[in-house]
Amino acid sequence: MVLQKEEIWERIRVRSVWILPARTPLFPLNDVTGTPDEHMAGSVAVPTIVERYMRYIVSLLFQGNAIVHQSMAIEQRDENGVFHMKWSDVQVAPAAMPQIPEGAYDIENPIIALEGGTNLYGHVNGNSINLTITYWDWNV
Repeated sequence: MVLQKEEIWERIRVRSVWILPARTPLFPLNDVTGTPDEHMAGSVAVPTIVERYMRYIVSLLFQGNAIVHQSMAIEQRDENGVFHMKWSDVQVAPAAMPQIPEGAYDIENPIIALEGGTNLYGHVNGNSINLTITYWDWNV
């Protein structure tokens, strides 16, 4: 089934998350399902996208902290617990609001698609940065 643009607009969601110096999940446990992680002691619940879903990220909007220039990175955690760099050294000036993609975004052409069992993580060099994510889900 192919979704029409109007159907995608109905599915659009926006969430805001504070990215910390430690790896921070962009979609925490209360937004996705937790799956046991065999790669960590004690089978810790790790936030991942529900297996039957695809999550299409259409925009990442970073907000400077009004104090210092910072850089941050976004990684994808795959189903095996391995992290893969997606965007590195994203520069965020104090009063800036850089966006990926630059300029306008297109809901029909996401910047990344997350399969079930995966998630995105961010980490910043310095203080925390606010990140606004525009996305939509599809139950495959």
